[in-house]
Amino acid sequence: MSNKKNIFFLISILIYLAFVILFWSYSIDDAFVTFRYAQNLTDGYGLTFNPGDEPVEGYSNFLWLIVLSFLYLIGLPIYWSAKILGVLFFFLAGLVWYANFLHEDKDYLWLIPIFYLATPFTAFWAVSGLELGMYAFILALLVAGVVKRSNWTLLLFPLVVLTRPEGFGIAIVFWAAGLIGDLINKQIKRKYYLLSLLVIVVAFAALIAFRMAVFGYPMPNTFYAKSTLGIHGFLRLAKGLIYFAPLTLLFLFGLFQIIRKPPENRRFIIFSLVFLAMAAINCLANAVMNFHIRYLIAFLPFFIAISVYSLRFIQSDKLKKILILISFISIFTPTLAVFSSVNQEKNIWAAQEKLIEYVNLQPEDTRISLTDVGRIPFYTKARYYDIWGLVSGEIGHEGFNPVTEYLRFPDYFVFVGYFKNEKVWLRFGRERLIVKNRGFNHAYRYIGAGLPDNCDINREGYYYLIFRKNQRAVDSLMNLYPIKQL
Repeated sequence: MSNKKNIFFLISILIYLAFVILFWSYSIDDAFVTFRYAQNLTDGYGLTFNPGDEPVEGYSNFLWLIVLSFLYLIGLPIYWSAKILGVLFFFLAGLVWYANFLHEDKDYLWLIPIFYLATPFTAFWAVSGLELGMYAFILALLVAGVVKRSNWTLLLFPLVVLTRPEGFGIAIVFWAAGLIGDLINKQIKRKYYLLSLLVIVVAFAALIAFRMAVFGYPMPNTFYAKSTLGIHGFLRLAKGLIYFAPLTLLFLFGLFQIIRKPPENRRFIIFSLVFLAMAAINCLANAVMNFHIRYLIAFLPFFIAISVYSLRFIQSDKLKKILILISFISIFTPTLAVFSSVNQEKNIWAAQEKLIEYVNLQPEDTRISLTDVGRIPFYTKARYYDIWGLVSGEIGHEGFNPVTEYLRFPDYFVFVGYFKNEKVWLRFGRERLIVKNRGFNHAYRYIGAGLPDNCDINREGYYYLIFRKNQRAVDSLMNLYPIKQL
């Protein structure tokens, strides 16, 4: 049986690498925010998005930032390093899961890495440039250690805390789930749990102290900008899990069995509680930021673990095999959706290249206000105002105010949209609110667009519309309506 498992695992690796090659051109715009911070930090400007500005924690992956800063310091390119490391870390995460559960025939846990590596979601996020691969690898190691109550997990808990804003909560859930499992089975290792809790709390306290000293806030700016209490996050989660409908049904069945009768092996309590905790956190993230189960991808093995655990309660071996086959086929369901995102990003990147060419012809002190503060700022030297609020302390903590953003009077506003019936159609509501400000059409003039070659600005698309400031009109407005420029 081991030889068959190895063959299946090898096939999943080949599928993973095939998807990596197909999706290689993809990289999410958000990743470049961290790249710019890492570059500025290494170049001696501190933790600022614009050199010379007050520090704002516009990234949400402190440990990833440190890793990328170090790589840039020793001369490696940030962009390529992030993509290569993402691919490597996801592979290593799969390898850790496989090594730990290779001999788990009863509960089919050896299927976890096979399903995980084969789904297109994993390769998609592996090449994105985000910290998700590193997060998945740390979580895989933590599972291996916590299940065995190994003392070396004391080193991993701080890494979880430092990787993501929700890391402290996840570390606590890991700790509590292990403790609950031991309480149920009356096998408590007091020293291990006391030391683990101490390490988690100290790591989080140190991080909070650092943030307060540098930024003045206990959580990253992105935490305030992305958090929401709307229903959209739950709808996104439901959509993501529908992709894996057979596994989702098995997960619910397995969860029911765990609640009905807690298993003797505490790892299933850990798997279920950790995934449920992250699923709840996932639903509190802004829906625009959270697509293709972005925040859950590092936790997908926990979901798969409970799904395959449910097979234990099915008596027919033939039915088990059928369910495994159907579930495996279902993990490829998102392929078309992922391909669509990859192709869309190619078009966006082509438009961004044109805008980058234009911005690089302007003086370095040019001030630009825009929504997509990823690639464009990373490849240019201008100063940027962030309409979305990821790197803007004012928006992150006080909320978006279109008047405030207008009164900054940047040299350029760059909006996402196109023309229809000779009228401007903007993609984002915040941009539309800025344009509605009094006098905008006099203070700013449309001068052109960043759009790919052979594209028509009068057809729907994701183009960058450039509005340049008319200083004389701005001066007239300020004389008519005495206001203070921000």
